[in-house]
Amino acid sequence: MANAFEKWSILERRLIEGLEKKQDYDLLTEIYLFEKNWSLAWDYAEASSLLKKMLNIFIRTGLQEEGEELIMKVRNEFRNLPALQDEMNKAGL
Repeated sequence: MANAFEKWSILERRLIEGLEKKQDYDLLTEIYLFEKNWSLAWDYAEASSLLKKMLNIFIRTGLQEEGEELIMKVRNEFRNLPALQDEMNKAGL
């Protein structure tokens, strides 16, 4: 089991590096949300704070529309989680 996890960690790192080189920020953001937030802790306040930071990065890089689309995707995908929706509202998303 540890060996499989180690192989996945190496593969994941290579995948992320490749996406960074391609500047595929939409896919990187989705991977980050899945791997680091939703599947691990379900800490809605932390996830909302990270989403806010990501939106600010999108805005600073001239991709505000794409950032807002990402926020809408998250809202739609997790519309059945009122606690998450509430935290997103508190974060100004």
